[in-house]
Amino acid sequence: TSPGLLSITRPDGSTDASLPRATAGAGARLALRGAQVQHDGTIELPSGVLEVTASTGAAQFGEGSLTQLQGRSQLFDGQPVATSGGTLTVSALAGDVRLFDEAWIDVSAGGAGARAGTVNLSATQGRLVVDSNLRATSQAGDGLGGTLRLDSAAAFNLDQLAGQVADGRTATQGNFARRIEVRNRQGDQRLEAGTTLAAEQ
Repeated sequence: TSPGLLSITRPDGSTDASLPRATAGAGARLALRGAQVQHDGTIELPSGVLEVTASTGAAQFGEGSLTQLQGRSQLFDGQPVATSGGTLTVSALAGDVRLFDEAWIDVSAGGAGARAGTVNLSATQGRLVVDSNLRATSQAGDGLGGTLRLDSAAAFNLDQLAGQVADGRTATQGNFARRIEVRNRQGDQRLEAGTTLAAEQ
């Protein structure tokens, strides 16, 4: 918790590949709170829960930031068992939520039989700007898809969102396949003719 700017960065000159890898078990929980939040680093919580809250300003995930909450495949009694994807909640109570280009957010399932996770983005007094890569992949058609919830004051770019969701799909994997919820509290929300934004619910 910070009364001012909370900033997450990597050491100068380092890359994600050069950083030590997380050794904690799956399912950890981390809450980050500040007047403003700027994430330019790497956060790795396998199957974890990450809550990011900006109380007066913006919550921003910068270019190249990595937020890795996807599940893992682990051995239990010699058998591989996949864990579910985690949950990311980003809230700006009085400002915008901005996820910049080349930021990467992943709450995918860890493998077959596991559920993809959830991404919640809330800027009820501002805007959601989502230019990042969003992944919540899981086996297609198995009912284990991920969930995406968007809540903002201003209308959201649904055509862009449809493209981002589609970018994560393959012939065998869905992306946010379980549920997509979009709420804007002001203005009109539009989806261009011929554009598809769909989930199971």
